[in-house]
Amino acid sequence: MENITISEELLEIFNEETKNLIDEMKQDMSILGQETQAIDQTSVLKRLFRCAHITKSSSRSVGLDNLEQISGALERIFKKAGDADTVIEGDTISLLCESVEACQKLLSGEEAAAHKELTDRLGSVLKSCEG
Repeated sequence: MENITISEELLEIFNEETKNLIDEMKQDMSILGQETQAIDQTSVLKRLFRCAHITKSSSRSVGLDNLEQISGALERIFKKAGDADTVIEGDTISLLCESVEACQKLLSGEEAAAHKELTDRLGSVLKSCEG
C-alpha cells in the first residue's frame, strides 16, 4: 500500500468540520444533562451518534488513531443507548462529557490524559447499555 499525503487544505476542512461536530456533541451533552423527563433522549442520542460516527470515520481517514478510538467508543454507546431506550444520567453523562472534551483536545493537538483509561471506562458503559 502506498503512502498518501493529505493536503493542508483537506486537513483544514477536516479540522473545521470536526470542530463543528464536537461543538454539536458538547451542546447535545448539555441537553442530556438536563432533567431527563423534560427531554426526548432518543432524538438527542441519534444526533450524538451521527456526530460521533462522522468524527470517527473522518479521524480514521486522516490517521488520528486516538481521536478515532474515543469517538468510535462514543458512537457505539450512543447507538446502543438510543436503540435500547436507555436513559443516560449522572456519572455516565460526566464520563461522556469528559470523552467529548478529550476529543476536542486531541483535535487541537493536545494529548488527552489517560486515553487508555478513558476508553476502558467507555467500554464499561457500553457493556451496561447492552444489558
